[in-house]
Amino acid sequence: MKRDWGWVYEELADLQSADAEELRRQAEDEAAPFAPRPAPEPAPADEVVDLGLIPYEDALDQVRRTSPPPRHPRARRRGR
Repeated sequence: MKRDWGWVYEELADLQSADAEELRRQAEDEAAPFAPRPAPEPAPADEVVDLGLIPYEDALDQVRRTSPPPRHPRARRRGR
């Protein structure tokens, strides 16, 4: 006796698609409405933004006051 399982597969496919549609509807209902983020306001042109940097002239003076790093000794050539 041969059994026809085609109807079982059709029923399972129908149930899966019905579940998928229901889940999609629930997700759409629960999702928050789209609201774009407000753009941040740019800083006024006359306002000075402190970046934690020192003025160029002060940095140049500090560089001039410090001694240069020590030079590495030259490598000796062997076998001349």
